[in-house]
Amino acid sequence: MTVSTFGLILATITTGQAIRDFLVAVSTILWVAILIRALISWFSVDTNSGAIRLLDDICEPIVGPLRRILPPLGSIDISPLVAIILIQVITNVLVNQIH
Repeated sequence: MTVSTFGLILATITTGQAIRDFLVAVSTILWVAILIRALISWFSVDTNSGAIRLLDDICEPIVGPLRRILPPLGSIDISPLVAIILIQVITNVLVNQIH
């Protein structure tokens, strides 16, 4: 194995690891934001606050379509739970595909 081949292999491993780390970080941010937003929905809070609007901006593009698709279970909204599960599954599939 020449030095340039070793360097290419090392660069590929490093790039793959960086992409995996990035995917895991984004996934973690998304599911934590969805979890926090779901927990906050149990309390009476000012929905016009900047933090709540930021959480809504992050979560609603993911949870909103699921909320429209999933049948209601009384007053329980399971769309955040489904969103978190989907995020984890998609992340695991993508991370396992990156060698």
